[in-house]
Amino acid sequence: MSAETSKSHLPFLITHIALGLVYGALLYWAAEYLNRHEPLYGFEEGEAWNRFVGIGRLIAWLGPLPLLFGLGRMKAMRLALWSASAVLLLFVFGWFGPENVWEAVDAIINVSLFSLIVLFILHEFIQSAADENRLIASYEAYFSNAWGRGFQVVLSLVFLGAYWIVISLGAWMFDLIGLDFIRRAIFSSEFGWITSGLVFAVGAHLAGADIGLTRGARQIGLMLLSWLAVLMTAILAAFLIALFFTGLQPLWDTGRATVLLLNAAATMIFLINAAYQDGGVANTAFMRTTIRFAAVPLGGIVGLAAIGLWLRVDQYGLTPARVLAATELVIVSVYALGYAAAAAKPGQWMALVQPVNIGAAILVAALLSVLMTPILSPARVSVADQVSRLERGVVEPDEFDFGFLASRRAGEWGERALERFAARSGTPRDERIALLAQNPGSQGYNFTEQSIAVRREALRLLGDGEIPDGIILRREGADPVGQCLNEKRNFDGRVKETERILAQPERLRPENFDTVEYEDEPLKDGRCLVRLIDVDFDGDEDALLIHAGRLAYAGVAVYIQEDAPVWRFAGYTAERAERNDGVAYDSFRRAEDDAKQAAILEGLGNARIVASPKKDLIGLGQRFRLNLPVDYLTPEEMRARIVMEDGIEPPRALLQTFPEPPVSWGCAPEGAPRPWGAVCYGRYVELSGAAPEEFLVIEIMEDIVTLRAYQNTAQGWAAFGDSERSFEERYQAIAESLGSAKEPLSAEVKAAFAREFVGDLEIADPVIGDIVFGEFQFIVENRHEPGPRSRRR
Repeated sequence: MSAETSKSHLPFLITHIALGLVYGALLYWAAEYLNRHEPLYGFEEGEAWNRFVGIGRLIAWLGPLPLLFGLGRMKAMRLALWSASAVLLLFVFGWFGPENVWEAVDAIINVSLFSLIVLFILHEFIQSAADENRLIASYEAYFSNAWGRGFQVVLSLVFLGAYWIVISLGAWMFDLIGLDFIRRAIFSSEFGWITSGLVFAVGAHLAGADIGLTRGARQIGLMLLSWLAVLMTAILAAFLIALFFTGLQPLWDTGRATVLLLNAAATMIFLINAAYQDGGVANTAFMRTTIRFAAVPLGGIVGLAAIGLWLRVDQYGLTPARVLAATELVIVSVYALGYAAAAAKPGQWMALVQPVNIGAAILVAALLSVLMTPILSPARVSVADQVSRLERGVVEPDEFDFGFLASRRAGEWGERALERFAARSGTPRDERIALLAQNPGSQGYNFTEQSIAVRREALRLLGDGEIPDGIILRREGADPVGQCLNEKRNFDGRVKETERILAQPERLRPENFDTVEYEDEPLKDGRCLVRLIDVDFDGDEDALLIHAGRLAYAGVAVYIQEDAPVWRFAGYTAERAERNDGVAYDSFRRAEDDAKQAAILEGLGNARIVASPKKDLIGLGQRFRLNLPVDYLTPEEMRARIVMEDGIEPPRALLQTFPEPPVSWGCAPEGAPRPWGAVCYGRYVELSGAAPEEFLVIEIMEDIVTLRAYQNTAQGWAAFGDSERSFEERYQAIAESLGSAKEPLSAEVKAAFAREFVGDLEIADPVIGDIVFGEFQFIVENRHEPGPRSRRR
């Protein structure tokens, strides 16, 4: 670069530095302040604030880019108008994007990526028109600007990465000689984000100013990519030939063939463009022939993707992910058809590629834009299609996934559809739709479809009768049936993979292939077992749902029949079972082989329910189910750490056997600072119905309460239990009354809450019995919410 050229670029360098500092400050603001999700500027937590966060992030990350890459290339007025328009577009995309579909579809496919693609395409159209001073520029200008900008961005990112390598090395060198404040400053969020924006902006200026450098990198990159186009053409052609021998069924069995095929087609299109360039490059005859032939396997791959997507949509309807796949299919189909026509047309080598690329770029920008607005929102389109299928009778209510309508992926359109369905009445079909719409639950594991029919197939009833709908209906929070369905699908996948491997010649099988078959009755099909039994002693059958998967984590789920058809999920059994000899046995997490697992499951199938030996405790609206004792006992000096009421002294032996939780937990001395410690109160209670009473330690940690009962005669901990839900609302109310709403978990608030909880605490008989079979006894973690006094025994 000459002295004159360097001097002429100096003002732009200074401007880029200023823009880089502003860009870095915006990145810091978006990453640090917005990520905290603490409402600012008068906002309150809710939809408006969430939309503001989405808009702020999008504009902070992408808003400055038109200025950074247009400075020095466009006239000031044109650049200002385009930058303002880009920010307006980002505002629109951010307003409609974050809250409905995008956070649940794919971590890669999101509003930020689509917005970046739209801005890139529009910027190159505007830049090319400005360069040639006309509305529609030449293809050569579009090609030069688009590929040049791509390599400019890559070089800027490489420069940024090299900067961080150098600056990090320097920071650790200073740390070696004791100047650790330099390392802390360099790795601070403020320094990191602001300097990253600055370095990226400087890199963009340097890569754009040295046209020769960018052009050279572009030519080398295009040459390498053109040879990858040859390789990709061979791969696609070989894949299509292999299908003649394997058939299409293995492809469809994967369940992800359409996405893979579409991505392969998009990669082929990218590589064809890298090899074609501006159409005037003197490629070899081999390269020209290969690129012309590439249109054939490209068309075949796109055709297969279209068939796969049509089969899924015809069978299951549209979902947000399938709407996005359909959009990608439209785009690659335009390219594939255009390239096929270009390859077939005689004359100048594939001359039609140029208008096809221009038209397709406009189509991409338009489709991605409307996808991020209500016009073609994936949520809106998929909800409309699913609702239409149900109303037209294409799918029956039991086979319809109402959970999708209740999920974030369906957005406000799903909520409206559920409200309409829940209000239906008249025919039995309408009544069934209303019932399922009133109990849609949340979307299932991995956002997979979970109709009530599919969920029923994941369960197997022990004995005669029928599994009640109330167990199968999906609900918010814990969803044992959803976990069963996930286990069943994993089981089926393992079986299918086993069958596939067994179908291969033995010499091709993996060396450590396990051919063990599941012969035990509870494990043979991967389904969960359901046992109908009276758990709460009210004369009505309740249900045990037994996870039969290998080394299942959840144990046994308990359902209580109250108001049919909706049953209450009462909780899981505790992880530990107590044998009659007092030895604690971890029945599920430590089952070392399938035989032991099968024996436990078989025993649970023949289990009986016995009255719980310990009474429940109720405090401030929550019921505590006291479980088996913990088995880690560590001597502690607890006398000064338990706040006694009315001068009561705790049992002497308790002071040496208090269970030690993690270091940051446990009771803190009265009056001592309690940033992480708990407030503890002590009280005698009658839990077992016989003297002597147990001594109860009430440990209040943050907004969760833990109860531990100590039996003095046995000199050991008899039981413990935790609150199921947090007491956050009660804490907030106390904090506001004390005028310390900004610090709701201060020691003062904790103490006031503790006094209120202890004063409200009452003893009630358990509403759920224990599960007993053979030498084992399972404790059910009671999640019952106290109702009328008549329900308590």
